[in-house]
Amino acid sequence: MDDEVRRIGIFGMGEIGKTTIMHHINNELLNEACNFDNVIWVTVSKAFNIRNLQRQIAKALNLDLSSYGDETKRASELYTMLFQKKRYVFILDDLWKAFPLDKVGIPEPSISNGCKLVLTTRSLEGCRKMECRAVKMELLTEDEALNLFMSKVEEHQTVLTPKVKEIATKVVEECARLPLAITTIAGSISRVNDIHE
Repeated sequence: MDDEVRRIGIFGMGEIGKTTIMHHINNELLNEACNFDNVIWVTVSKAFNIRNLQRQIAKALNLDLSSYGDETKRASELYTMLFQKKRYVFILDDLWKAFPLDKVGIPEPSISNGCKLVLTTRSLEGCRKMECRAVKMELLTEDEALNLFMSKVEEHQTVLTPKVKEIATKVVEECARLPLAITTIAGSISRVNDIHE
């Protein structure tokens, strides 16, 4: 990760694989000796509200905020906890609405505290409002989509006939090159042995 970039926003249409990519990045950060002490993952979702987001962050930090009824006091407690941690990556998945970090209790990511914020959202506007460097996630190319489909089918079938490959091409077209749709359909037909099915 570029040390100068403190906020990164991954955006693209629904079902394109943003969360899947973030799970992979999350696992890589957890499994390797990197520059971060902590990786904090929170799913924001469309039904966003500050209190719920604070509750999820507190849970990820093993912090009990139940005695704090006030949003500002909860934000202060979260801020103190996160400020002490230093060097963490904060992943906000499925962001639909921008919000000020300090209102929730998230310290501003900076070079001095060694922290980064990474979020996924469907809109470029969401990235801009959260002041992120925006990275657009594109659809798979036709070849990538077909290769993904075939790799998932080949996990369960040893012989793929030319007819299966022909059908696979048509199925991939119907999946509109969306990775989630491709892997779901490939998984459901991978155990089917009758070509007519």
